[in-house]
Amino acid sequence: MYTMFYTSKTALSANQSKLDIISNNIANSDSTGYKK
Repeated sequence: MYTMFYTSKTALSANQSKLDIISNNIANSDSTGYKK
């Protein structure tokens, strides 16, 4: 059972990291000189 929770937590952490990167890209898309 612990493995199931750990796997879920890991997946959620990975998805949150992706969302953070996307949010950063969107927020800075109009900045002068910004590149992904």
